[in-house]
Amino acid sequence: GAKLAADVREGRIVFDDVRGAVTASTHMGVRRLGQAWTSGALLAEHGPVNGLKPIRTGRTINYSLEKHAYKIRTRGEAGPEFGDLPVVEVEHTDIAKIMANQRGAAKSRNLIHGYLRRIFSFAEIPLGVRKVGSNPVLAAYRAPVDQEKLYNFLYPPEVLGLLGNRAIRLARRVLYLLSNYFGWRKATLYAFLWGGIDWATGTVLVTWQKGHQRLDAEGVDN
Repeated sequence: GAKLAADVREGRIVFDDVRGAVTASTHMGVRRLGQAWTSGALLAEHGPVNGLKPIRTGRTINYSLEKHAYKIRTRGEAGPEFGDLPVVEVEHTDIAKIMANQRGAAKSRNLIHGYLRRIFSFAEIPLGVRKVGSNPVLAAYRAPVDQEKLYNFLYPPEVLGLLGNRAIRLARRVLYLLSNYFGWRKATLYAFLWGGIDWATGTVLVTWQKGHQRLDAEGVDN
């Protein structure tokens, strides 16, 4: 029982049936509304309004919010956890403290920002417990692009040095070579099969598309 309660509190277990979570109430907490979104209860109750749609990663999103937002106390050590604050009472200063606690790459921090912004947009529409335009998750709190990402490239001599480095496994150097030649994304590289090369016509087939699972083409062998 204690382990189950801890798993639910930490977001490792989320019940699909979030009873009462979609009731428009000024007492609804941030965590409760977030779980109504990620579980699909909000969509089931109100339909596809304000961008509501099925999300396959709902449990992952809830776990991230529990770890990086809900448990933070934005109003002092004696104050409630952010997840327990009523959505109608959250101010942009609460969001400022949430974002100030984020660590890691800008992309990861901005995921939390985006999740929170969605939650408070649902408090406006369809729930109507906040005034439209009162979303406290301001764009000003988005993390800037990581500076090192602006110069993430190698010069030609550096590429040749990388490919010729025998300390790196040959298979990985082949991946580097294909990436450099074709300009493929990492997932495309991993989906590539040698059988996808048509030596007669000089064409290459990769049966993968961004955002979709791999589809093995008939007659293409590894």
